[in-house]
Amino acid sequence: MELALASEDSKTAVENLVSWYLADKINTAATAIATVKFLTNDNLLVHLTRCNVAETTIPQVKVQVFKRVDGGVNETGYQLYADHRFEKYTNNMLFGSTPDASDANVGTPVTEQEVKDLLVVINSLQTEARQTL
Repeated sequence: MELALASEDSKTAVENLVSWYLADKINTAATAIATVKFLTNDNLLVHLTRCNVAETTIPQVKVQVFKRVDGGVNETGYQLYADHRFEKYTNNMLFGSTPDASDANVGTPVTEQEVKDLLVVINSLQTEARQTL
């Protein structure tokens, strides 16, 4: 059974939520990029980024979720582009291990279930997280 890719409605929901969190930072056209960071009660570090550069190779919306793992940090990033590609990548930053190439430059399409899980995390930032500097 093949998993369904993220729907346009789900992509729009992610874009709208990130834009809502960054509305006070992106209040002029001169602001090219803005980021806000949150630390959740579950000890996840979440970065929400909005980029206003008219370029299809640069994501307009980026959500990064950092999770502590044994020996380091795991980053899962979600990138939404102007042409509505929605991709994710993982980056395992393990300290003291043999260096491996990161697959952060290799994006895979986001499934509908993954985007629903991501929306739960983003929605919870209002009540179950604190904003960091």
